[in-house]
Amino acid sequence: MRSPRRKIPPPASTCWGKVLNRESQAKAFTDYYRQQLQTIRQKTAAITPKANVFVEALAGNSDACCFTHGHSGWGGLVEAVGANNIGSQLLPGASGFVSLEKIISMKPDAWIMTGSKRGNSQVLPLGYAVKPEAVKAQAQTLLARPGVSQIPAVQEKRAYGVYHHFYNHPWNIVGMEYLAKDIYPQAFGDLNPDETYHYIVRHFTDLPDQPFVFSWQQSE
Repeated sequence: MRSPRRKIPPPASTCWGKVLNRESQAKAFTDYYRQQLQTIRQKTAAITPKANVFVEALAGNSDACCFTHGHSGWGGLVEAVGANNIGSQLLPGASGFVSLEKIISMKPDAWIMTGSKRGNSQVLPLGYAVKPEAVKAQAQTLLARPGVSQIPAVQEKRAYGVYHHFYNHPWNIVGMEYLAKDIYPQAFGDLNPDETYHYIVRHFTDLPDQPFVFSWQQSE
């Protein structure tokens, strides 16, 4: 089943720019955002067949597997970069659980786990001031859960991790770049989401450019 191409609304910064009387800065960011997204869409428009993707949102946050998003949240971002979101095909609402057996039968091309640093949580600890070794260790623990090794994408070493909070963030373009690179690695070998994040922080904010680990991939 082909997923509809998602229309991503302008970043919330456009509205805040008007409220704070910083419309020129907000426009500069919105223009940059749209340019980055258009670059992704131009490449994925020509790709056929479209990849089938399953996103396990906050992987490890529950004993049950597997929580995911439909057309909204991470599902909407998957569709925005030109892939089929399996959760959209199976869920009647915005989010919910899908059985591992069903996921295996859908044969996802890419398995993406989202996560963020949460104390003693079993969630993939992506985020700021994180050690790559800790992320890798927890990712391996999550892949060792019963049945996960039977997922075709995992068998093909196409499992990935992405920082969870990009899904509802004005900078979700960074999350979409990680998705595009993970889902279509041959088309986006030169894409660098880390650099996109650095650029946004340095050019459009007064925030410190802190060290971070926002992604993980199985083949590393």
